[in-house]
Amino acid sequence: FHKIVKLVKNGVLMIIHIYAKVSHSKIHPIYYLT
Repeated sequence: FHKIVKLVKNGVLMIIHIYAKVSHSKIHPIYYLT
């Protein structure tokens, strides 16, 4: 179960990273929270 949670977290972080590259201004508040 913990492995699945880790994979989901990594996937979300990856998406945030890509999203941050696409639009810096919108993502920054969320980006700093993680």
